[in-house]
Amino acid sequence: MLIVKNGDITYPKSEVLVCPCNLCGILNKNYSAKIIKSGGNLYKNIKKEIKKNDFKVGDCFSTGAYQLRRRSVKNIYSTILSRYPNDFIKIDNLTLCLNNIFKEALKNDIQSIAIPPLGTDNLEYEFVAINMLKICKNYQRVMDIKIISDDLDFINVMKKYIEVKGK
Repeated sequence: MLIVKNGDITYPKSEVLVCPCNLCGILNKNYSAKIIKSGGNLYKNIKKEIKKNDFKVGDCFSTGAYQLRRRSVKNIYSTILSRYPNDFIKIDNLTLCLNNIFKEALKNDIQSIAIPPLGTDNLEYEFVAINMLKICKNYQRVMDIKIISDDLDFINVMKKYIEVKGK
């Protein structure tokens, strides 16, 4: 099932929560910051994982949910959208990130995943919506996917492109 929902990404009611980042650590000032703030030691552990591994743009890796476990989140999937803070995010990177997120979820038998808008720092909402929906539709039969945003403009653009259940 695919749901597009207006709400707080830190209360996803999903096994996995996706956190966008770059090779330096955090990327999206809005969603990443909220996830990190709610997750306790999450930021330190994401930075540690990036430092000790040879990740590249498009990669996805899992860390514990730390304090977000209280909200039923089991894992955080960090996805690397760009190399540096304020880098221009390319649609190809967004597509690669989403495909790698779902591959990781399938490998770990994940039943539900929550994803914030990815790439909206510099990409137009329409491009993000079209590309996110195109990829999410491929996986909606094998897991519950929630695209959650507190930005009503983004939610309205998403809903323009697909009929979904959600608020």
